[in-house]
Amino acid sequence: MKPVGIQAMSVNCSLGSDFKTIWHNMIFDKGHSLSKDKHFLFNNETYLGNATFNKKHIKDFFNYRVNQLLLNVFSGIETNYRELAKSIDKNRIGIVLGTSTAGVDGFEKALDHYDKNAQWPNEYRIHEQRMGSVSEFLADYLQVYGPCMSISTACSSSTKALLTAKRWLNEETAKLNILGGGESSDAYHISSPDPSAEGAITTMREALNDAALNPEDIDYINLHGTGTPQNDAMESLAVNHVFGEHTACSSTKPFTGHTLGAAGAIEAVLSAIAMTDVNSQGALIPHIYDGCYDQRMPTINLVDDSFENNRNIKERPQKVLSNSFAFGGSNATIILGML
Repeated sequence: MKPVGIQAMSVNCSLGSDFKTIWHNMIFDKGHSLSKDKHFLFNNETYLGNATFNKKHIKDFFNYRVNQLLLNVFSGIETNYRELAKSIDKNRIGIVLGTSTAGVDGFEKALDHYDKNAQWPNEYRIHEQRMGSVSEFLADYLQVYGPCMSISTACSSSTKALLTAKRWLNEETAKLNILGGGESSDAYHISSPDPSAEGAITTMREALNDAALNPEDIDYINLHGTGTPQNDAMESLAVNHVFGEHTACSSTKPFTGHTLGAAGAIEAVLSAIAMTDVNSQGALIPHIYDGCYDQRMPTINLVDDSFENNRNIKERPQKVLSNSFAFGGSNATIILGML
């Protein structure tokens, strides 16, 4: 398939919502974007990545948190969208989004009420949990009538949404492009990845083939990098198998936390920012960890968290690959590049 152009990007995560701030926080303010929290683990301490946004007026049927956050992110590209959409039939404008849980936060609050009162609260609306509700909201907001779908495959949801959009479009190109992608489903286990890494190896090879690239053409790999022993052992094996020991790698989850269905899209945007003028220093996104590499795992080239040591020899990277490996063996890899 041909590359598909990315006309505009927007993101909101714990690193911020404008590209300069996000890049500064990743390169110069390492590890300070997560906050301590005791609420979510029943008074046990953990770290969370929080996204902040101002609420806007939304039609009551769609007015819940996930859609407020969606509208906040969309507002960052709305001007670009309106300009591009002027000459396009609204029946030919499609929407595909990735989500893992849609409005599940409302269900959690309602369930607590049910446990205490043996009845659901009056404000609880079950349609908020439907995965399709986020895409339906955006289609309704924009009054467009083309294909409309949500993809919910846990951590790979939004990467698969981007690759689905590429298949839908597969024509116009821009300066920044989706060059290729790969998907696999190994169904090894309900939550643990296949330790042989066969599915992850398949997605990366398919992405390279789709983009007509060789492993040495990739300047940077954004790892799925959950920090779990199972994922990291599998992914290091896969990356080493396909790329060897030299391609620069890092995970951005130490900056954002694990955003589940949004992870693939957020990490694609963070990887893409590294290719833009915002990265005037030619830096690579550092890998933030305790510095103790598990010698049982195959060697991969984790980006040094020292700014002086992590500059790319080619200045800004020109081609980046991002992995998303979800529960159930739902794997996806996307390659972005400057043309």
